[in-house]
Amino acid sequence: MREVRVIAKKWAWLALSLPFLAGPLGCASNSFRAEELPEAPLAFVHRTTSEEHERLKLVKRNENQREGVVALDLQDPLSGGSQFQGHLKLLEPRTGDLTAARFALEGAIPLAWDPAHERLLFRSGERGPSRVILEWIRETGVVRPVLPGRAGIQADACYGPNGWKAFSIYEGEGEETQRKVYVLSPRGAVVSVSDGPWDGEVACNPGSDSLVFVRLPDRGQAQIVQLSWKTIQDGGVPQGRILVSGVDPSFSSDGIWLAFCRKTGGRWQLWKMRDDGSGKVALGRGVGDERSPSISPDGGYVAYSQTANDRTVLRVRRMDGSGDRPLLLEGVGDRPVW
Repeated sequence: MREVRVIAKKWAWLALSLPFLAGPLGCASNSFRAEELPEAPLAFVHRTTSEEHERLKLVKRNENQREGVVALDLQDPLSGGSQFQGHLKLLEPRTGDLTAARFALEGAIPLAWDPAHERLLFRSGERGPSRVILEWIRETGVVRPVLPGRAGIQADACYGPNGWKAFSIYEGEGEETQRKVYVLSPRGAVVSVSDGPWDGEVACNPGSDSLVFVRLPDRGQAQIVQLSWKTIQDGGVPQGRILVSGVDPSFSSDGIWLAFCRKTGGRWQLWKMRDDGSGKVALGRGVGDERSPSISPDGGYVAYSQTANDRTVLRVRRMDGSGDRPLLLEGVGDRPVW
């Protein structure tokens, strides 16, 4: 009798574990261990289950009020600030250990690490028009604004080559609001490189000549547009080249691959392509919506947020599309930056 109870308990444990062990469809047979992941810390937004429930209600209201805008940024600073947006935390991928980012207020969003993982760009957690881009220096703990005194709501940023940075800013008020892409030179000069009216989600890499951003036309699907850093640095006018329809671009550290999201069969799915727009291919086959991909520093994995059944889970997958596992088993994980 005792043996039967033990077996029953084992089967009950296995049944509860299956959602986590199986992962997305088609990936379970090629699973991998957490010990195989890179050691570099991953910054992300963590929310409790109750915070996520309230956030989803807020997002639904925003979708009704600003249809087409929230598709680019579910934490749009124009739509209510940091309510229920969670807390910026650092995750050790191999161990699952979490560290609260005490340098950031509630609602802060990680944006980009520098190549050495010594500095982190993030968007502040203040609400409404006071949102700015900040930089955290890991060794000293110092936090400083990247664009002090700049008018407009600073939305996102990334590290470019040779000390340059790119970012996007909301400008104007009400129906006249626009979002445009700018670059910041090492000497502090700010240069506009896009015309709007709704450009953002910048992604760049010091090892690549490519700066990309997402453009939302007045009509049609969101587009990933490519600019040349060399043209910008030489003082020329960069000509945007459309690479693909999609959102959430993220470069590999060598600048060769670009991960992004596009809608396939009514849901968001992970894709990748080369820097020149060639080699477009789906990154595995998961369930629900897959958003916010971020490629690991070694180029072998991609962290992302998977939303299914009104729950957003932080997961990781190999860059060849095989293998998949959760990075976080408690609470909700969103907006990973590796």
